[in-house]
Amino acid sequence: MGSRRLLLAASLLAAVDTATAACPSAPLPACREAGTSRLTIRAGQVPRLRWTWKLGTRTALAELGDPLSSTTYSLCVWEPGGSTVELLLPPGGTCGGAPCWSLRGATTYRYRDGAATQAGFETVRLQASPQAKAKITVVARGSGLLAGAPPVATPLAVQLLRSDAPICFESVFPDTSFARNDPEVGRATVRFDPADPVPALPSSGCGQPAVYPPGAATADALTHDGLTRTFRVYVPLSYDPAVPMPVVLLFHGGFGSGAQVEASAKVVEVAEEKGFIAVSPDGVLSPGGIRTWNGGTCCGYATAAGIDDVGFVRALIDHLEAAACVDRRRVFATGMSNGAMLTHRLACDLADRIRAVGPVAGTDMTASCAPARPVPLMHIHGSDDGNAPFEGGLGCGLAGVPFTSVPETIARAVERNGCAGAPFTSLIQGDGTCTRQGQCPLGTDVDLCVIAGGGHVWPGGTPPVLPGIGDCPFGYQTQSFIATRVLWDFFALHPPG
Repeated sequence: MGSRRLLLAASLLAAVDTATAACPSAPLPACREAGTSRLTIRAGQVPRLRWTWKLGTRTALAELGDPLSSTTYSLCVWEPGGSTVELLLPPGGTCGGAPCWSLRGATTYRYRDGAATQAGFETVRLQASPQAKAKITVVARGSGLLAGAPPVATPLAVQLLRSDAPICFESVFPDTSFARNDPEVGRATVRFDPADPVPALPSSGCGQPAVYPPGAATADALTHDGLTRTFRVYVPLSYDPAVPMPVVLLFHGGFGSGAQVEASAKVVEVAEEKGFIAVSPDGVLSPGGIRTWNGGTCCGYATAAGIDDVGFVRALIDHLEAAACVDRRRVFATGMSNGAMLTHRLACDLADRIRAVGPVAGTDMTASCAPARPVPLMHIHGSDDGNAPFEGGLGCGLAGVPFTSVPETIARAVERNGCAGAPFTSLIQGDGTCTRQGQCPLGTDVDLCVIAGGGHVWPGGTPPVLPGIGDCPFGYQTQSFIATRVLWDFFALHPPG
């Protein structure tokens, strides 16, 4: 990210226009980011606000919404205490006898209202770009802004939300020193280093009594879509109910369970050492007693019955955020085999809640993918996987469907994330070699880790009880590439913390 400067002449200590604004009580956890941002609020008889979001995540015109006829926007500003400035801008409208909104060329929506009659908005510019050059500019003035005096506190978040899609655009200004915070002139200035860590976003469970005892794996359940859904939660001994902690969701493969993958991936050991909450859900049981996930076009009962596993994961994250002190900006997903397929699907359908993903031994089986934001991805796969073949097609297992190849899976992610340039080696560890797929803007990295000779197993994990299923052997399991640790190292940098 580039440098950002914040000029403020208003103490953002109370909400305004609460009867019409549509801002949540806290920032959304995963929005599209910019390479550089600036916010200016000036006090005076006519308070003014200017927010610029530049060099932003690649964004198509349709992803900006349709302000000509249907999309309402909310501009929201949060301080650490949770107080907000809230402004609502409806679609359409007439300003000075002309349409407020216009489409300029094929890339830009522009709003102009010299009288600032629409909740104080004067000008808005929404510019799409196929590269990481999208841009948003908002200028507002009038009574919709709360006039006040510094000091102003950080971290501070600014988001532009769409009413008709889970797509949002965000600037986060982390803790840093103010270059100017002068109450006499009613203006404050704050700068930060682009390498500064992205601040945690506490969940509603922070400061509450612990639901899950630290140092133990707890079995729990919730109801979603008329079904009782079960899962396991491991909270490390280092857990502090006042300090937000990252979450790693770990999805088992077909025929497995949450308890099984928790043990085979050795996730408890890594969670204890690195300090994250490990959650291992269960897929829905088929009439034959086999648990699977609806990863799109695979697998088994979950797909045939149309089980809403994406909705279950969203409900599970909601539950975790209320039951524990969770860092809402750092919820990650990984999974094995069919669980990896669900993980790929979550990168498409739950990008507004999942920060980064790490599928293992399972490819992208979605029919289409239009994420709310580009999601960093590390895919791990054995070169000799007979169950989910590296080059795709039917495997030797029981799924009975042709699998997307690993190269096609990676190509889709590269296209979605806007990566460019030559791939390069990012990690060599034992039998595993990880290759970063060129330069991906704004930290939306795509990494492919190939295990030489590796089979359909969790690298570095506990050996499976059986050598295979039927005539389909699991194959070689390396102990020189520790997938759970490699994945955590990747997650910990997305975003940097």
